[in-house]
Amino acid sequence: MNINKAQARVLIYEGIPGSGKTSLRYAYGKLTQFVDLTIDRFTPTQWVFSQLRNDLIVQDLSEIEQALDNILNVVVIWCQCPIEKAFQRCRQKRDFIDSSIDNLIKLEQLYKEYFSTKCKFSKIIELDTNRSLDNICLDLLKHFN
Repeated sequence: MNINKAQARVLIYEGIPGSGKTSLRYAYGKLTQFVDLTIDRFTPTQWVFSQLRNDLIVQDLSEIEQALDNILNVVVIWCQCPIEKAFQRCRQKRDFIDSSIDNLIKLEQLYKEYFSTKCKFSKIIELDTNRSLDNICLDLLKHFN
């Protein structure tokens, strides 16, 4: 089966707990009638959490990222918001068991390290998710048009 790279798009949503990944993934999918394959957390999260837990099992994910980037139209959407806002969201949803401010700060630092030194995906969109979902979705649409 031949996949037309221009038509097939894989959106990978990344960011610290409470950054709005899941809410954005659903809102954007609904707006675009779910035409894209979406992934809520992938290789960046694997690396980040392995570093947080000092788990040496996950080391080099670059081959996976390069292979996917070569055959599919992969776009990583890095959701970013203030730590305090992410902390509030986690507490409201009781989403992340260890969502202390210190852990969220460490996770944010690890994501920055990953995206600046490790990530092999060629398309990364950094989004400020400390706004309304409507405005975030409109920004995301602009990136693809």
